Amino acid sequence: MTRLQPRPFPYRTLALVLLLMLLPSLAARAEGPPRISQMATVTQTVGLAEVSLTYSRPSVREREIFGGLVPLGEIWRTGANEATTLTVSQDCTIGGKPLAAGTYSLFTIPGTDSWTVIINKEAEQWGAYRYKEEQDALRIDVQPKQAAHSEQMRFEFSNVTADSATLSLHWAETVVPIEIGFNTLAIAKEQARREVAADDSSDAGAASQWASYFYQQESNTDEALTWAKAAATGSPNYWNAALLARLLARSGDKAQAITAAKHAVQMGTKALAERPNNRMKGDMKELAEQLKSWSGQ
Repeated sequence: MTRLQPRPFPYRTLALVLLLMLLPSLAARAEGPPRISQMATVTQTVGLAEVSLTYSRPSVREREIFGGLVPLGEIWRTGANEATTLTVSQDCTIGGKPLAAGTYSLFTIPGTDSWTVIINKEAEQWGAYRYKEEQDALRIDVQPKQAAHSEQMRFEFSNVTADSATLSLHWAETVVPIEIGFNTLAIAKEQARREVAADDSSDAGAASQWASYFYQQESNTDEALTWAKAAATGSPNYWNAALLARLLARSGDKAQAITAAKHAVQMGTKALAERPNNRMKGDMKELAEQLKSWSGQ
């Protein structure tokens, strides 16, 4: 009778299994314990731009903050751990001073009546230990304000418009506002040109959208008119014809505006007969009033 030989114990396989089981715990251990000052990121869209700030959030913990833990008149990392970083997706202004799109470190010099806000070109820094003034992109002076107590330091956005926003630092009983501005119309023009040029659809959808945007903004009329003509040709419907009429009138060509408006009314009347649309009905009433004024009635 043939005796079965015992199979060798799979030590290598066991070692591999144990290693795979340990990897998660090893990875967690390598990252270290949780930070006392937690990381945070706050992001805000302003028009077509995005502003993002990443920082660590220290707490008061019954300490004197400004003039105590944070000395007055000295460079401060404006948070804890790594230097706070500011990213802007488009060229902007900080406190009225120009800043190119990019990622920067944000430092401050706290004071009693005035703070200096510093935007530095070297984004990846630990604290302010390697801070170099010659790398500053800009400095502005701002006035701090008294506020209700904030136990944890925080940044938040307020007063957001299509062109600007206020980024405010809150900690202890102090608020420091930083004004950020964008030339949204200039950004929109560049983006519109790219999107219209890249749009290979038959209905010229990008041209229609951007023509409508600039009509509402009362800006860039010449380009908007060119795009409206392309949209009215590529996708002949009431909305595109009405938009073309309005842009023609704004450009001063009242005769062509009247022709385009009458054509729009014809298409709108037909569309409403097939399917009721209160929005179109209301817009046609407004276009009829505009047509009267263009005709001198």
